Amino acid sequence: MEPQDSKGQVSVPTIVKPMVQSATVISHVFASGPAQELVEYLRSRIDRVDFIGHPFPYARDIRSFHEVFLKGNRVILKRAIGWRLPNLLMFVKDLAFTITWLAREKEGFQLCVGADGLNCLGGLFLKRMGRVRHVIFYTIDYAPNRFANPILSHLYRAIDRYCVNNSDVTWNLSSRMSDVRRGAQTVLRGREVTVPLGVWLGRIKPLPIREIDRRSLAFIGHLRKGHGIDLIIRSMPQILQKVPNAKLVIIGTGPLENELKRIVSELELASSVEFVGFVENQETAERILSKCSMGIAPYEPTQDSFSSFTDPGKPKLYLACGLPVIITSVPWISELVSKRRMGLVINFNREEMVEAVTRLLTDDNFYELCRKNALDYAKELDWRAIFDNALKETAQIGLSS
Repeated sequence: MEPQDSKGQVSVPTIVKPMVQSATVISHVFASGPAQELVEYLRSRIDRVDFIGHPFPYARDIRSFHEVFLKGNRVILKRAIGWRLPNLLMFVKDLAFTITWLAREKEGFQLCVGADGLNCLGGLFLKRMGRVRHVIFYTIDYAPNRFANPILSHLYRAIDRYCVNNSDVTWNLSSRMSDVRRGAQTVLRGREVTVPLGVWLGRIKPLPIREIDRRSLAFIGHLRKGHGIDLIIRSMPQILQKVPNAKLVIIGTGPLENELKRIVSELELASSVEFVGFVENQETAERILSKCSMGIAPYEPTQDSFSSFTDPGKPKLYLACGLPVIITSVPWISELVSKRRMGLVINFNREEMVEAVTRLLTDDNFYELCRKNALDYAKELDWRAIFDNALKETAQIGLSS
């Protein structure tokens, strides 16, 4: 992906060029996410960007990789051996590869961005070795009780606390993360920056209403517990009673895929539910979404839901593609969806899901209002502006030398 190509030549921000000319970004990866978008942003602005990606244990290809970009062009791609190990050992292996790969680089790095605590630990270790000057802890998701095992949750919080208090600056996807940490007295005040998720507006091309499939619902994302995809599938029989030609398009894969396909088969929905699978190219996924009528984001209201504290990208992607959103009230953006009339906010139950989908499928005036409001809001979501602002604030509070 080369988002700068679709937007034209991008000038180098004055806040970035004098301060940082080499950076490394370390992240666990599955589909496209904020770490990859940060790499895309940086590679058009600074001399060298290294990206280390560690696939999650459930990915088909679990080989960690190390990409090097010089003057915007990828010149090196290394891949590690794909060892399938118990989850805890996988993360230890990832940390070892991070340190080994980056410690070998002769010049070192002015900036290291670690997306999540384990990757940030690698950056902090390299800083102690003198291989990294500054470390940003990029908090992609956060939940105080992340694991059912209390010992693992305690370890998770301890790593998070250490990274927040030892990194130069912490980037949070939402202010809720700061609020939760401050409540637990685990954060150094004044060293956090809110960096919400965005989209590449120059790449996404919403279609005119006459060119979309007005009866199609879209879901994109990781097929796992907490994302509520089973709720929309189980709602389809009632939706079809009201709108017989309605169709659900599911983009993504994950641990629940086989179970969801079984539910579709049991409910005899094969002709009304399409599993597209994992789409590696983000532009292709955006084109599929742009042909649909609305986006579904039914986050489940569990106590340990990441979506309660983070800034989920799914709703913003829908809105940028011109899709009104049906969303539960779990993430903060649901408040904005309601306030700016960009869709409908529901409780996590089948009756409200059926009612909301039916209204957007059949009430053309309301649908067109929501679509217009969605596209208006999307103008505020450009990644370029988001990262420009994040680096400006970061320089002011944490990267002074």
